[in-house]
Amino acid sequence: METNEKKYIFTRHIFQNRIPFLVSSIFSFVMIFSLFLPVVITRVASKETLVLLYQSFAYMEDRQDQELFLSILFLTFGYVFSLLSLPLGISSLFVNQKMVRRHFLAMLGLTIITFACYLVGLIEMMQCKNLSILIGPGLYILIAISIVNLTSFFVLYLLLKNSDKRL
Repeated sequence: METNEKKYIFTRHIFQNRIPFLVSSIFSFVMIFSLFLPVVITRVASKETLVLLYQSFAYMEDRQDQELFLSILFLTFGYVFSLLSLPLGISSLFVNQKMVRRHFLAMLGLTIITFACYLVGLIEMMQCKNLSILIGPGLYILIAISIVNLTSFFVLYLLLKNSDKRL
């Protein structure tokens, strides 16, 4: 009987308390493939070309248009912060209970910063009016994934925290 209780406490502890970290890790893993999303559409002589996120890094060498440089820079920062949240989310699954709050704050901070970087990248990209550049659908997808990641992480954590107090 005692081993069943210990087993139940272990599984409840891991799976119920750490679900937000698991969900956020899955979103972070999906964000690895965001390099292949078209974030910029260039228009040259009525021909539109999709520029993927990893191809847009070439625009960082062009310092003539500050808005384009800043938008790609913030998109790069957003990508790096989303990559940093993957090992943090995975390690949060295995830390002791005392460290969960610190990992929650770190993960929440990273997801907020990731969303903010993508949002600032979108705003800066909208300022590029003098160039033949349009915003690609990939940038909107990145922002949507960031919003879903942030809200699901925060809501799941609050729901599970409140249900854990009732136990």
